[in-house]
Amino acid sequence: DKRTTEEIREQVFISAAFSLAQLEDPQAVNYLIDIASDSKMYGSGVLELAASYLEKFRDEKSIELLMKIARSSNRKVRRVSIRVLASHREPKAFDIFITALNDRDVDIVEEAITALSKLGDFRATPYLIDVLEKTKNEGIRAKVVFALGRIGGREVLPVLIKAAKDYSSGTRCK
Repeated sequence: DKRTTEEIREQVFISAAFSLAQLEDPQAVNYLIDIASDSKMYGSGVLELAASYLEKFRDEKSIELLMKIARSSNRKVRRVSIRVLASHREPKAFDIFITALNDRDVDIVEEAITALSKLGDFRATPYLIDVLEKTKNEGIRAKVVFALGRIGGREVLPVLIKAAKDYSSGTRCK
């Protein structure tokens, strides 16, 4: 084994933190935060795992960290963070979800649509309608239609009727 003592200590630390998280021990939060806060020391795979383990915890520190790393330059870390925030139905992440609607990564856009759907916040309606009107991506269009239906409100009725009539959008049930 050619790893240094420091590398082995780091691996033990990461393994212990992830194991504590799997056991849903609240002490894991601080360790996961330490890992996820140091993007220079740990690779994106480790950060992605740390973010996904934070799904088990709903404390303020976890939410704040997830909101921070949801702005990561790493698309996988962004995607997982947005997914976890969505699973928490975190209203403080509304602006992060809205910003993610414009991401170049389709998976992140889809996660953001799902997140807004889960939040059920009427403020998302004009942003979702904008995505529906601008995108040609059938998967995104279908997710937006579902999200608008879930959020509801009178202003979505004409949009949903138009989507139902639009055979080429892939959003119409046959």
